[in-house]
Amino acid sequence: MKLTAEGCRGRQNKLVAVLQEENLDGALISDRAHVYYFTGWLCHPHHSTALLLNNQCKATLVTAKEPEGLAVDELLHYDPDRLSTMHCHQHEMVAATLKPAIAA
Repeated sequence: MKLTAEGCRGRQNKLVAVLQEENLDGALISDRAHVYYFTGWLCHPHHSTALLLNNQCKATLVTAKEPEGLAVDELLHYDPDRLSTMHCHQHEMVAATLKPAIAA
C-alpha cells in the first residue's frame, strides 16, 4: 500500500498543531518508517534519511535519492557512497546537509 501526499500532509498538519501548542520550533524525524508516514518516501534500508518539519508546516527532506511526488516542500540530496562504495558516515552527511535548513 502506498501512502498519498494528501494523507501525509494531513499527518504533518496534526504534528504541526502539537508543535505550535507546545511552543516548539519543529520536529526532526529520522526513523525511515516515520519519514515514510509523514512524506510518502520509504528510503532504501541502507541509506540514512531525515525529515525536518517546522512549526509553520514546512517539510524539508534529506535523502540519498531524488524522488518525486512526495509531501515535502524542500528536497535536499546527499551522496551515500564514494566511488560506488557506501560509506559509514551517512548520518553525519544527513545532518550536515540539513544544518542550513535549521534556523539559528
